Amino acid sequence: MCLERGVEWEDTFPLRSKTGEYRWFLSRAFPIRDTNGRITRWFGTNTDITEHKNFETELERQVADRTAELRATNEQLEAFVYSIAHDLRAPLRSMLGYSQLLLDDHAATLEESAQQMLKRIQASSGFMDRLLLDLLAFGRTARAEVELGPVEVQKAWEAALFQCATEVDQRQAQVETVSPLPRVLAHEATLAQCLANLLSNSLKFVAPGVRPSIRFRAEDRGSWVRLWLEDNGIGIPSRFHEKVFRVFERLQGARYPGTGIGLSIVRKGAERMGGRVGLESDAGKGSRFWIELEAADPSRDRG
Repeated sequence: MCLERGVEWEDTFPLRSKTGEYRWFLSRAFPIRDTNGRITRWFGTNTDITEHKNFETELERQVADRTAELRATNEQLEAFVYSIAHDLRAPLRSMLGYSQLLLDDHAATLEESAQQMLKRIQASSGFMDRLLLDLLAFGRTARAEVELGPVEVQKAWEAALFQCATEVDQRQAQVETVSPLPRVLAHEATLAQCLANLLSNSLKFVAPGVRPSIRFRAEDRGSWVRLWLEDNGIGIPSRFHEKVFRVFERLQGARYPGTGIGLSIVRKGAERMGGRVGLESDAGKGSRFWIELEAADPSRDRG
């Protein structure tokens, strides 16, 4: 067709030699025109690119092998983290229990300094227990079987609200839901957990004395849906936008509680559902987190 239109043409193809060996060629052709612009003849070349093609094939194979190795290593690490987190909780619960018994039964006979040390043991043990719980949640998100299907975003969002109901009440947060919410191709429990983690994050990271204000909405992007959770929190400088989704990253560790795993669970969950995450934010100006998933009812098919 390129020849009929008089435009330059290029293609690659294999040719079999008399010995049965296949070699790859790059074929090019372009028109020679007269002063009136009419094509008078064509000039073409055929270049043997077998070595280059073999190199490309080998490179692709190596990349595929390395990717498979990295995926297997990552899965082994995630399984190891899950196992260690599970096994560490038993002795940790003993530390919490016995330190509490000492405070309950022997506080009157303990010096103030001893009581303070016990309270520090409890606080540290409590933080480690939350850390291990989050690691277990991350491991479940990474390892659980995820079967995708049409999911009502409204149902997943209601589950997230229920999970965070105590935090919402304690902080007297204003939570707005922009209806209607669409259906997406997802795993309902995983999506609900991702939304709950985003909601908890927005409830937590607000300036002192500020009432959290949160807005949840969906954006139709054709064959995709972007779910937005917008807040009036302390915001995140742009240089940290990628960093906050990494495991154990705590930008405000000294001022706000947290383990640095919540947003990692959001990213892992979105990836397991074939989606992605991101945010728009700046320091002191709130944050707009989003999860993008494939639409169950693409707008292009709605007529």
